[in-house]
Amino acid sequence: MVTSSRNTCRRITFCGICCVLVASFGTGAAADSEKLLHIFRGGSDGSGPGALIRGNDGALYGTTATGGGGTGCNDDEFGCGTVFKLTRHGKEKVLYAFSGGSDGAYPGSNLVMDGSGNLYGATEEGGLGVGTVFKLAPHGTETVLHAFKSAPDGSVPIGNLVADGSGNLYGTTYSGGNTGGSECGDGGCGTVFKIAADGSEAILHAFQGGDDGWQPYGGVILDSQGNLYGTTSGGGGSGCDGFGCGTVFEVAPDGTETVLYAFQGGNDGDKPGGSLMMDGSGNLYGAAGGGASNRGTVFKLAPDGTETVLYTFTYGSDGYDPNGGLVADSAGNLYGTTSDGGGAGKGGGHGVAFELAPDGTETVLYSFKGDHGRFPAAGLLLGKHGDLYGTTAAGGDDNDGMVFELKQ
Repeated sequence: MVTSSRNTCRRITFCGICCVLVASFGTGAAADSEKLLHIFRGGSDGSGPGALIRGNDGALYGTTATGGGGTGCNDDEFGCGTVFKLTRHGKEKVLYAFSGGSDGAYPGSNLVMDGSGNLYGATEEGGLGVGTVFKLAPHGTETVLHAFKSAPDGSVPIGNLVADGSGNLYGTTYSGGNTGGSECGDGGCGTVFKIAADGSEAILHAFQGGDDGWQPYGGVILDSQGNLYGTTSGGGGSGCDGFGCGTVFEVAPDGTETVLYAFQGGNDGDKPGGSLMMDGSGNLYGAAGGGASNRGTVFKLAPDGTETVLYTFTYGSDGYDPNGGLVADSAGNLYGTTSDGGGAGKGGGHGVAFELAPDGTETVLYSFKGDHGRFPAAGLLLGKHGDLYGTTAAGGDDNDGMVFELKQ
């Protein structure tokens, strides 16, 4: 079962001390440092940061799953989540704190920024109870573009949001849509949606369960022809105890869905969760669970549907359980994170940042040890000089997560 980063974060409880440590990059570079950019304190500051984007002004922008000080969420994180900005000098500013009412609660997607500096994202709850897509103006005014209504509309939007050149937003909901699939029950099997620039919503595809797939978790990416690509965490066949092991799918502009690959639950992996990445030749890259060691894989899917496992994690110092998306540099090296592993022994460590060369050689760029960060659940952001930026959902002085830079 795939759980949200918010719920996963709540299960992590440890007391940590933040420090700056030295990491070694594996591409022939000298020793490089992990730089701590911000430690979250919980409360009004936010807690449990997710994926980062680079803004038009060069600052980093992101969301925290909880915190912010709002009183409309009944949990122990003292708030319903935030949108934050982190300047180049490391100063954090909370741009918006969700109240848990009609404005939304628990942001779980990445952010998208337009040319005017407006930010767009999604919350897993709030609105009418099952999530929203929102716009945040540069001066801090939040507008709910769409409040999901459950089936036959979507519910619980989570994963990668993407925008086209006309200002339309695309994403997935984890549930809602079709309620006929036996795997999904009354909650629905999930959807692919479009939010137009005027706020109107269209369901482009409602997953049916079974061979079609169900419960998309990683959102979508967009190609130059307007086709959307994503993954479902279940469906695609009868493997994985009869529920299917997940799929890679394409949705055309007219809403036609094609299953490009159905995972078998063997060495090829299962239950993909993070967002996909596409190269210039149309190959798709992503991360999944399963594999030969049952601790996760990085895979490549060619345009003809041939899947290649580029790397299988081993439940050791190389990391395991990759959850976030991947990024690539101009040489074809892939970069990502695992939420666990990286310690000296089997099952040790609290996650890694890794590099995967085109020949499949994996290098651990940084191993999180708990006292300086834990559970890097989101992917990495690649800077123009090859520096990598990311977050850990937990760790730090108050166990509320941090923003870090891995600098060459």
